[in-house]
Amino acid sequence: MLKGKDLFDASLFRDPESTKVFYTFMGELSALSTKARITKTHGFISFLETRGTLLRWYTQNIDGLEEKALVSKEKENSKKTSSKIIQLHGNLQSVKCTLCSNKLPLVKEHVEIYFKKGVPPPCPSCDSKAQLRSALGKRAISVGSLRPDVVLYNEHHDEGIFNKTNK
Repeated sequence: MLKGKDLFDASLFRDPESTKVFYTFMGELSALSTKARITKTHGFISFLETRGTLLRWYTQNIDGLEEKALVSKEKENSKKTSSKIIQLHGNLQSVKCTLCSNKLPLVKEHVEIYFKKGVPPPCPSCDSKAQLRSALGKRAISVGSLRPDVVLYNEHHDEGIFNKTNK
């Protein structure tokens, strides 16, 4: 039986059973977060952006509600305000390859076909390279798998937490 913290620890990838539970949990969490609505707090911070007083929005949440709150403001202002969001723990809106680090948007097929069954989807970039090599008669190479682009305990943030502030 996994505890809540165990589901967010990088060591869970050492065991196939806990890895399966992780993907199933992430699939359910992703489905729930797409249905979630922004709160009054999100609305207030969106209001700050409307006034031009929002400098940065630091969040530990991975649900993407901050993006939802500012996306309507981007349409009104025709400028990208969501770049002000600093996601300290990553997000459930994208996936990354465990081998080549390629990042892709999370799509419904990832969740429905793979995550909810506890299985990681194969990386399309790695897969196409492997197929090309096979067609050319070259040796086989590994194909990475996609995982939610969230930062787990005991792993480093890919981008560092302050890189966005320097842009």
